[in-house]
Amino acid sequence: MTLLEIHHPELTPVVTRIDQLSAIADERKRLASDEFVGLYGGAGIAFLTREEQNELHELKLQLPTYAQLRSEAKARLMQRVSSSRRGMKTTAAG
Repeated sequence: MTLLEIHHPELTPVVTRIDQLSAIADERKRLASDEFVGLYGGAGIAFLTREEQNELHELKLQLPTYAQLRSEAKARLMQRVSSSRRGMKTTAAG
């Protein structure tokens, strides 16, 4: 389980599907000839169908931005610091 999934468990199906699409692309790329990969490009996304590319794009739009993740992490850290100053125990998960 990733940190993203720990703090946003509702995104687990999204991350799982993104991983599945990545595996599909990697497998297609692996099966292609070296010449084709060289001409077509080495990016895995190039080996997805247009529908799969659109699905991947829609899935990625559901993920939080790095700025959102950073803001959430900062809030958790500030809460931990505040709790420790009051002498309260905090959990490892935050």
